[in-house]
This record gives sequence, C-alpha cells and structure tokens, in this order.
Amino acid sequence: MIEFRYPYVFLLFLLLLIYVIIKYIFSSKQKNEFSKWIDDRLKKKLFVRLNTNKIKLKNNLRIIAIIFLIFSASGPQIGKGLKKIERKGIDVLFALDISSSMLAQDIKPSRLEKAKFEINKMVKSMNGDRIGLIIFSGSAHLYLPFTTDYDAANLFINSVDTDMIRTNGTSISDAIEVSRESFFQSDNNKVLILISDGEDHEGEALSLAEEFKNNNIIIHCVGIGTKEGSLIPTYDENSNFKNFKKDMNDKLVTSSLNEEVLIQIAKITGGNFYRIDNINSNMKDLYQKINIMKKNTLNTYEYAQYIDRYQFFLILSIILLMIDFLTPTLKKTK
Repeated sequence: MIEFRYPYVFLLFLLLLIYVIIKYIFSSKQKNEFSKWIDDRLKKKLFVRLNTNKIKLKNNLRIIAIIFLIFSASGPQIGKGLKKIERKGIDVLFALDISSSMLAQDIKPSRLEKAKFEINKMVKSMNGDRIGLIIFSGSAHLYLPFTTDYDAANLFINSVDTDMIRTNGTSISDAIEVSRESFFQSDNNKVLILISDGEDHEGEALSLAEEFKNNNIIIHCVGIGTKEGSLIPTYDENSNFKNFKKDMNDKLVTSSLNEEVLIQIAKITGGNFYRIDNINSNMKDLYQKINIMKKNTLNTYEYAQYIDRYQFFLILSIILLMIDFLTPTLKKTK
C-alpha cells in the first residue's frame, strides 16, 4: 500500500507538461525559420560535428529525471505491514425497513430519509463498535457486513432506497433471521436495532424474538411514522412524483405506524421501543443505552507502519542527470 506525504507536489507535473508543449512548439517554429534562411548544404557544414541523436537523448533523460525528482519530492511511503489495532466495542446491527410504506411523508421528508438521517447521526457518535446494515421489505438481505469503517458505512446508508428489493411487503421476521446468521459468526456482545413502521406481513417475528432472548441478544425497536398515517407516494423512473399507491380495489392506501408488534419484539428480548416523529427523536437515548453495555476487545488490522521510499526515486533522478551531463553531443573526429 502506497501513500504520499506531500501529494500536492504532483501539481508540478502539470507545469512540466506545459513546459514540454511550449518547448516543442518553439523548437518546431525555430527549425522552420532556420530552414528558410539556410540551405541544406550549409546546414550540414555548420552542424557536421553535432550528434542530433544524442541531443534528443539528453533532452529525454532530463525530462525523465525531472519526473523522478517530482515523484521523490511527493514523499512516497510504502506500507510495511498490517498493524493490530485493539478497540473496545460491541456488534451493532441495523435492520432498516425499505418497503414502499417507508416513502410515506407523515415524517418529513419521508420515513426512509428520516431513518437514514438518524442512523447516520448514531454512527458518527460511535467509537470502536462494529456496525452492519440489513435492508428488508418482502425479503431481507445483509447489505453491509460488520465494519469499523464509519465513513464507508455512511456511504452505504445514504445509498439505500426502496427499489433495492423488488419483493413487496414487510417481513420483519426475515430481517431478524438474517441478523441471527450474522450474529452467530461473532463472539462479541450483540444488539439489533430494528427500524420500521411496524407493518409486519409475515407474523413470525415474535417467535424469532424468543430465540434471540435465549441467546442473550437484545433487539431495540424504533418505530417511524404516525398513528394517523399517510398516503404512500409513487414515483416514475426519473424520481418524479406519479401518484399515490392504491390497493386492488383502486382505493388509496394509507400507511400507519404499528407500534404493537415492535413493542412486543423489544419487550421479549429485554430491549426498548423508541419512536421517531417530526418533533422528537429518541435515538440519542438509544445510543446511551447501547454505550453502557459491556464492551469486548475487538481486533482489527490496518496498514499503519509506513516507510519513506523517496530515496530510490531521488537516486534514479541523480543518475539520469549525471548521464545527461556526461553524454557528449559532438561526434568524434577521425
């Protein structure tokens, strides 16, 4: 792995390119002017001892030497190896509902966008915890495996939309099932944060919650939406508003927050239920709850031992300049 101590030095390559272009244009123009006033016979007599091939070689050596010199000045550093980094943390897995009902706008700007915003805020507050992300609607998928790279995690979270899973419905049970498979590969303390409007269309979530309880895995549930509910907007392929969702009888569908199933899931596993609305968010309380959990020592590895390698390029530059200096441009006389 290579890093550069002074990457802005690479801007000098732009100046070098400008110099080469100007030099080429000037020499071509000078050559044409010279040909107008001096005929070929006189030219041969004037430059009979000059070795044009070696002149070109010297020019090329000079440019290559400058390239190596600029590269050396940028301070290249090569990673020597992986360094073990110890962190204190737990495994936090977010399960985010991306069903079409999450497009409802009773929570501004929409349930899904608000949920993503709150998850990002929570991730930015973490220090040492491993985080993962499951997305679910009619089925569930592990979208982001456990990581401590919070910047990458935020990019994944921001890219989530309702078109990522084409299966209709909301299967909370599938989300819990996928999280179980992820958790059982880890020996760390674990917590699942389930974020949904609670419209479970499968009904198996409570029995799975019992399994989590038996394995000492806590599920905190976050309900997003209002009991009054809202219509569900639909959009075309260019993200322009098209209409509101209708059922099979051509009636408008109203999506409301179903707290009951989420409260029951949290209660079974010893977790808490939190609500997100347009005025308040309890995600800060949720983070404090997680933060007081016992932290395990999590080992990660990253390139942390870098060694300066500018010397190699500097030596090459000096060698090329010396060859340039010692290369004669005159032909040997017989």
